[in-house]
Amino acid sequence: MSLPQHPTPAQNTNDTTNPSPNEVPRALMHAGVVAIIEGIIGGVLAIAAAVHQALAGTDDSLLVSDPSRGSMIGYGTAVFLLCVFGAVGVAGVYLRRGNRWGRGPVLMMQLLLVMITIYMWKGGMPWLAIIVGAVALYCLSKLFAKESVAWAARMYG
Repeated sequence: MSLPQHPTPAQNTNDTTNPSPNEVPRALMHAGVVAIIEGIIGGVLAIAAAVHQALAGTDDSLLVSDPSRGSMIGYGTAVFLLCVFGAVGVAGVYLRRGNRWGRGPVLMMQLLLVMITIYMWKGGMPWLAIIVGAVALYCLSKLFAKESVAWAARMYG
């Protein structure tokens, strides 16, 4: 008479604390979705900045060291937003695919967004600060969830 075979932790698909090394935890999948959405929103803001610059021209309310540079601020802002939020969006895609590279940029963006909410609040936009802060804290909670940290440790170990 043989004893029943018990699945190993890698075979047990119901075990959320010890998934296989290739399986991305659900918490990281959620963080990846948040990062992708942030990347899309950043891209939309970049397009809006470039379109505003093209339609409105120079904004006289801006403080610039050289007045001739005022005509390029919207385009520069658009390039900056595309670089930063584009990288975060790509990192979100990588994170959802199980690539360890995606975790760092997403984490850094969330930490920056938490700090930026202070300036939003002081700048007279508390409702926006609450939304941005809540999203950033949600994403941070998913990045530092127990299964996410265990996954990262397996990926680096």
